[in-house]
Amino acid sequence: MSRRISLADDRRGRVPFAVVGVLLLVASLALAPTLSTEPAPSETAVERSLTDVSAASTTAVRDGVATASRRAAATPVVEPADTPVGRALSDDQPFRDSLRLRVYLQVRANLARLAARHGGVNATASLPAVESTAEYERAIDQVTLERAGENDTALRVTVENITLTARRGGEVITRRTVDRTVVVPTPVLHVHDQVDTYETKVTNGLANPGLSQRLTGRLYPIAWARGYAQFGGAPIENVIANRHVSLATNGALLGVQRSVFGRSDPEGRQALTEATTLVGIRDTVAGSNSQLASEILRQTSYRPPSQNITTGGGAATGPDDPLTPPPGTPTP
Repeated sequence: MSRRISLADDRRGRVPFAVVGVLLLVASLALAPTLSTEPAPSETAVERSLTDVSAASTTAVRDGVATASRRAAATPVVEPADTPVGRALSDDQPFRDSLRLRVYLQVRANLARLAARHGGVNATASLPAVESTAEYERAIDQVTLERAGENDTALRVTVENITLTARRGGEVITRRTVDRTVVVPTPVLHVHDQVDTYETKVTNGLANPGLSQRLTGRLYPIAWARGYAQFGGAPIENVIANRHVSLATNGALLGVQRSVFGRSDPEGRQALTEATTLVGIRDTVAGSNSQLASEILRQTSYRPPSQNITTGGGAATGPDDPLTPPPGTPTP
């Protein structure tokens, strides 16, 4: 019959506590390097240098975009020149391509001034130099830009393939290629697109919205009203005189301005209002032989040069010159 032994008295299979403690200490020492978040000392210097120059490169890109935008606004490129740079620009969008190239060149100049040094490791950032048309085209392709922000008054720009290089004693340790995207508050692209739209609408034909359509719409009721008045015996020599075309053209231009820019030139509106009043007075008293009518016309004929709305140079037909329509022209 077996004898029952209590757990406290049973010492079979037990490991001394001192041995367990030694094992735990050895295990902790072996695991410590694998659990540590700190890199090795040499790697720390490389990483710190690259991190610093990488952060500084973002600032360099942001400053380059702002500087390039100001220069593009001051001296816009709207037609490519026959030069190595001009031949790299697209015929369809020379302003955009020139802005992208300006950004590249300014960012490259900014990056050349950057450097970070830790523990004997020197880090720099760079973009390749450009000299030929092919290199300019490559530089343009490395920059993308688009309107951003509220009311499109900012610019989102990405500069690709910025090279970060770490060296020790002049010898390259590692290289990295990064892209940088920044958003800079500048309305340069938004304003350019508005001006481009305005120019298109001014030169559009009757088939497309713009000046021609608006001018026709303004002249049509004037022609019918004055044509019927002339048919009824009113002393009207020209159904549509130069003064009417001048008013209609300036009014149509102000309308195109409002449709594109959201508002029109206030001085232009004021000048148009005054000119419309004068033309109305002239049309009202035209044909009258009274002395009062002559005096009214004399007093309203003078306008300061800065407020004149004219139709062209001195060779143009005068407001009182009769216009003879070609044969076959339908009468209202």
